Amino acid sequence: MTGSKPNMFLLMAWKFLAPTVLLIIFIGSVYTDITGGISYSPWIEEKAAAEKKSYPTWLLFVGFLITFAAIISIPLGILLAYKSLSIWQ
Repeated sequence: MTGSKPNMFLLMAWKFLAPTVLLIIFIGSVYTDITGGISYSPWIEEKAAAEKKSYPTWLLFVGFLITFAAIISIPLGILLAYKSLSIWQ
């Protein structure tokens, strides 16, 4: 973009550091969701306190479907790009 190559630190950060940090965050998030469950804390007026409640199963399923629909385009795009190479024709 600027006409010069990025320095070695930026190359290593883009290739190794950023993906590693993102993978650690993703694994930690999944672990937290599995062990603690996905819940919310609505205010209960009679008790004058917040109470932890779990989301309904159907809502978790809908959330999973929306997430899956957004993420599936990445491997499908890679597959279609790979298929369009001369090796597959």
